[in-house]
Amino acid sequence: MIRHKLKTEDEDNRELLYQQLEQCLERLGADCKRILFYKYWLNLDMNQIAERMGFSGKNAHFSAANKKNRCMKKLVVECDKKQFLGE
Repeated sequence: MIRHKLKTEDEDNRELLYQQLEQCLERLGADCKRILFYKYWLNLDMNQIAERMGFSGKNAHFSAANKKNRCMKKLVVECDKKQFLGE
């Protein structure tokens, strides 16, 4: 009985975290959503992401990596500010 209750609470907490993450993602721009989707859901490498995002040139993968890093920082700020700190 206790084990079942804990599992249910864990599932509820996980669902709440997913909902909060989804709300944070909604505050990002379309490009950020796309690049994070490509990296973390499709597990594409930076060259593949650069191609899909339309970055060109010899250093396109660096441009994609920089964009991904900026988007992650923005996501962290949005989640901290809006969801987890209650602002």
